[in-house]
Amino acid sequence: LGVFGVQGIPAATNVPHSLYECAHWTDLAGNFWLFGGGRNSGLDLYADLWKFDPTINQWTWMKGPQTANTGGVYGTQGVSSPGNYPGTRTFGSNSWVDNNGDLWLLGGYGYDEMGLPGYLTDLWKYEISTNQWTWMKGRKTGGTLPVLGTMGLSNPANFPPAMSESNCVWVDTSNNVWVFGGTDTLQGILDQVWRYNTFTNEWTWMKGNLVPGIPPTYGTLGVAAPSNSPGSRGTYTAWKDCLGGFWMFGGNSFQGATYGDVWKFVPDSLQWIWMGGSNIPNESSTFSSYCTPSTSSFPGALWENRAGWADNQGRLWSFGGVKSTSFFFSNQLWCFEPATQSFTFVKGSVANNPLNVYGNLGVGAPLNTPSGRGGYASFQDLQGNFWFFGGYQFGGPETMSDMWKFTVNPNCPPGVGTGGLTAAFTAPPVTGCSPVGVTFTNSSSNAGGYTWNFGDGGHSIATNPTHTFNNPGSYNVMLIAHDVCGAQADTAFVNIVVGPYFAIDLGPDDTICNSDSILLDAGNLGTAYLWSDSSTAQTLSVHASGTYWVEVINADGCIRRDSIVVTNASPMYSLGPDSSICAGASLILDAGYPGYSHLWSNGDQTQYTSISTAGSYWVQITPPTGCIIRDTIAVTLRPQPMISLGPDSIGCEGTTMLLDAGNNPGASFLWSTNAVSQSISISTSGLYWTQVTDSAGCQFRDSITVTVAPLPVADLSQDSTICEGDSLRLDAGNPGSTYLWSTGEVTQTITVTQAGSYSVQVSSPDGCIGFGNTVLSFVPDFAIALGPDITFCKDRRWTLSTGQPSMSHLWSTGQQSASITASVSGTYSVQVSNPCFTHADSIRLVFASDTADLLIPNVFTPNGDGINDVLLVSGEHTQEQFTMQVHDRWGRRVFSSNDARMGWDGTLYGSACPEGIYFMWVRVLDCGGTFVRKQTSVTLIR
Repeated sequence: LGVFGVQGIPAATNVPHSLYECAHWTDLAGNFWLFGGGRNSGLDLYADLWKFDPTINQWTWMKGPQTANTGGVYGTQGVSSPGNYPGTRTFGSNSWVDNNGDLWLLGGYGYDEMGLPGYLTDLWKYEISTNQWTWMKGRKTGGTLPVLGTMGLSNPANFPPAMSESNCVWVDTSNNVWVFGGTDTLQGILDQVWRYNTFTNEWTWMKGNLVPGIPPTYGTLGVAAPSNSPGSRGTYTAWKDCLGGFWMFGGNSFQGATYGDVWKFVPDSLQWIWMGGSNIPNESSTFSSYCTPSTSSFPGALWENRAGWADNQGRLWSFGGVKSTSFFFSNQLWCFEPATQSFTFVKGSVANNPLNVYGNLGVGAPLNTPSGRGGYASFQDLQGNFWFFGGYQFGGPETMSDMWKFTVNPNCPPGVGTGGLTAAFTAPPVTGCSPVGVTFTNSSSNAGGYTWNFGDGGHSIATNPTHTFNNPGSYNVMLIAHDVCGAQADTAFVNIVVGPYFAIDLGPDDTICNSDSILLDAGNLGTAYLWSDSSTAQTLSVHASGTYWVEVINADGCIRRDSIVVTNASPMYSLGPDSSICAGASLILDAGYPGYSHLWSNGDQTQYTSISTAGSYWVQITPPTGCIIRDTIAVTLRPQPMISLGPDSIGCEGTTMLLDAGNNPGASFLWSTNAVSQSISISTSGLYWTQVTDSAGCQFRDSITVTVAPLPVADLSQDSTICEGDSLRLDAGNPGSTYLWSTGEVTQTITVTQAGSYSVQVSSPDGCIGFGNTVLSFVPDFAIALGPDITFCKDRRWTLSTGQPSMSHLWSTGQQSASITASVSGTYSVQVSNPCFTHADSIRLVFASDTADLLIPNVFTPNGDGINDVLLVSGEHTQEQFTMQVHDRWGRRVFSSNDARMGWDGTLYGSACPEGIYFMWVRVLDCGGTFVRKQTSVTLIR
């Protein structure tokens, strides 16, 4: 919410609501105004009017209620009143300042006189001097149909559709208002152009279609045509350039198309011109470097970009907006140059929905940047700075109330800038004698046009004109450099002195022979001379063909010039260009002219001479008549390329060797393998050669013999298994080599006695290395035990097992399994074998009687002497459900067992129990199926 303060009083704490798509103006005094707009994502609409003074950076609440969503107070049409004000509204009301300085407001979406929401057709004027609104035209109720009338004819009854989503409005020099595009809920999106006459208070439908949804017709870039049209769209960025041209950029059809095109409207012919940007809807932006104008750079398709400015150089600027048909918000600032139809990416981020970087309040900084946003209000101060307020950004808070200012850098884009205009030029020569032609070189900066006054009645508007001064005299040449719009200008002067005419004559062109010369005389009219060879005497002696000129300066400072062509009658002759020969080769020089006399610098007197060393060689040819001819040629010796493949080499099988012909810049290579690179990799034996040809065609060769030795094979045979206690000899082979075993041994053979993995590295005398490995396993010895003899009940079965299931078995019963089942008394034996060892054992099985007979000692001595150390119970039936417990004299149990083979050793929890009498009971199931229980006492003696 805003801070309103006192109505009509500016204050540093005052600030409007955070607003989206409010109406906005910059008045003729440079103050900024805004009205209405939406807050809270457009749910709350307002009708308050604010003024911002950029010189003190303060807001003033000027008029209207502070509450949201209220209807307007219309009063009487055409009559101002202190109580009048438009209803709350947003979504792109058209707003403009007329040539008298009054503020105007047209339509938008808001609340009518009845307090009902809808699209509006009302037209309002606000007079700053009286602080009063006047309802000028249109309906007081929303959602009404337009009255189009006849295209091109005004009528008091006419009024345009209830337009919103439009910011495209211009005021011409006659104070007529032109409005384009927008959307109306009753008719859809339109391409109509309307004109409003502020003197007659009448609307005229000037161009466009009755039906909505018209697509663009682009025609030819830069060419006006009656059929050209931007099509139906909501528009947001519009400019009026300093020459009165009407411009617009981008917009949205609200039918899936967003545009990134630049259009110019010519009101005199009612024709549109496509001036720049893309004619493809929804096209993404393309970027060149910052501050670099480019016809391939492009801001992309945008809408909600309500900030548009025109600088005093005729360039158009646009900020922010929503990208294409997505809801990605931009904070990019672009400049469009109409003269070159190029865009410049000036500032901002290429990312979607960039965040604010505020910096310090009131302090400009390169890193400061507003967030990506749309639907803001834009202004331009009297100094040409760009401003905008509020708008909608992605994420919270969505609607904003911040005010931003942008100061243009004169060098971004480069060329014409908003400041630093200077006029400067040079004009050599600054003196001369009539007639004298002077070419003026313009070095002005930040100018858009030029006016020249040459001081002799001549004028020009060219950038770098040439002017001829025909009469002697002194002329003060003036250059006026100005910007495109004529808002700035600067002046520079250069004085040109033209003296009286005088002439010099070097005479007609002349002919000489090689050994002749001619004296050129510039005459004695001058006070200073300059010849083409930079000499400064009155005369010049020449003996070679050429064009010779002289400049003569007389006492008045006038400069005259003449030239002469001197031709050597000796025929044009050349031994050819300087040459070179390869080391060890020779070169034949041909002087030509058979039948003439020849003399070479090496003494030869024939037409030809052969040379094999570097040096300078000349020939002199004497014809029967005429001038002697002569020429010289320089011969250099091409050095032999640095090439050496090195001595013959030996490599190992499985490796590659790099052969390098050396770094010889500009040379080409040919190998015996047909490769043409500087180096090759080889892996086989053979004779290899390379041929190096330098840039002059000189060729040199070298060769090398390469032997590829086989890798030694360390065959340790397959993995082995031996009996425990045996040993195995491992042999790496390859006599004469060196060895390194994984055991650390360095001999050809080793003997191993332990199971494990063994490896060896074999290095041959050639330096090649081979490897071998084997795994040695042992067959272990083992033991078997069938246990003590067993007594068991008849009709029972007993399982006998050796515990060696993986070995071979042979029982006395003839069975060969690891375990058997016995059901009769007898002695059973078994023989168990593996590949290395064989062991045997036997056991006796005896049937027990039906009645159990238990034998329990009454004394035992657990003293560690191996005699009677354990208290055990014996008898025929101890294998059948046996239970034994021992208690001390207080009844505490000190031992318990369910296995007759497990007796008491006289300890409890690992500690020796004291000597004395203990009580025990034993229970066992006899073969008759009866439990037999026996209690007794036993004495522990140590």
